[in-house]
Amino acid sequence: MKHELEVDAENQWILVRFRGEIAEGDALALMQRAVQMPGWTPACDRIVVYEDDSDLNQLDVASFERLGAGLAEFIRAHYGDTPSRSAQVCNDVMKRVLLEFWVNLTEDGYPAQLQLFDTVQEAKAWLLRERKDRDGRD
Repeated sequence: MKHELEVDAENQWILVRFRGEIAEGDALALMQRAVQMPGWTPACDRIVVYEDDSDLNQLDVASFERLGAGLAEFIRAHYGDTPSRSAQVCNDVMKRVLLEFWVNLTEDGYPAQLQLFDTVQEAKAWLLRERKDRDGRD
């Protein structure tokens, strides 16, 4: 697969890098692979990076809706009650419009909190802050 997937067990996140054309089923296929990888647990949040060469043009509104429904079902089945976050990373203005739609589409009833960032560093910092707040640590 042209997209990359890495489980970081120490930091408890999955790093996905989308490259080239992104088809409707790619995100779910990557998640299905991720839960089988060593180091994955329901505590693993996601950092999804849309590289400069990624192409979202094959996805329309109906595709995003089907994608959201499929991912929601998968997340509920594999994460259960564990809080789940997905940091979407993209600094391309044209792609961000579609990703903002995706984030807004998932606001109601989606079992994961989504945020959009310009850099992977911002995404990681957000995940660490959210965990700190959730766990009540200083």
